[in-house]
Amino acid sequence: MKEIISAFIMPPFSLVLILIVGWLVQRRNERVGRLLFTLGAVVSILIFMPITGKVAIQPLLHAVKPWVPGDPIMPEVVLIPTGGAFEDQNHRWWPNNYSVSRMTSGLDLHKRYGLPLIISGGPMPGSQDSEAKLLVRFFNLEETADIRLEQHSRTTYDTARNVAQLLRPAGVKVVFLVTTDVHMTRMAASLRHQGLQILGRPFNPMIYEYTWWDAVPKNFGLSIWNEALHEYLAIAWYLATGKISIADFQH
Repeated sequence: MKEIISAFIMPPFSLVLILIVGWLVQRRNERVGRLLFTLGAVVSILIFMPITGKVAIQPLLHAVKPWVPGDPIMPEVVLIPTGGAFEDQNHRWWPNNYSVSRMTSGLDLHKRYGLPLIISGGPMPGSQDSEAKLLVRFFNLEETADIRLEQHSRTTYDTARNVAQLLRPAGVKVVFLVTTDVHMTRMAASLRHQGLQILGRPFNPMIYEYTWWDAVPKNFGLSIWNEALHEYLAIAWYLATGKISIADFQH
């Protein structure tokens, strides 16, 4: 159900829907129809402008306390939630770019500071192997005492719950989270809801800095908005279903 609702709300479908409704209403009520049509056109232009997307995405980008060596609170484990996988034409499964990027960063922390590593990700529909196993295989690694796989999670909430259960017997409380900047807010809140303390790498503001060209509509603007709206809708769903609370956003 939430996927259907999301499809109707997310652009560009929602924008096209507004334009169609405006055109249909215009036959009965010209004033209201024109208003809807104009609204759809203006919102479409704004959403394709990268600057509006960058403004909308800002609240998602500072979700965790940045950790640097020498800080009094030391992370006890590095967590990498996988970001997806895909099947090629030969029916072989591979981790996607999000997963590979997260793994690269997590492995660097694992090797540099000697921190244990947890890779969390269950199987994709149609795949017999978990995303965690695909990722380890892609990097020619194996599960060891320092590299553990959590292979049952299909959602952000599943990852938080299953990883917390994995860490609880060892008394581990402080987790260094490695994920995309936009996903960090929901993932960190979900982990805090399970009683964990979250640290992360310092945010790089260069990724979302503003330029004059951001006022020119382009496809990049739509992609930023889709990222932001996806996370805001998911956060709203998690709050509505009790998977997280407002207090979980504090760090």
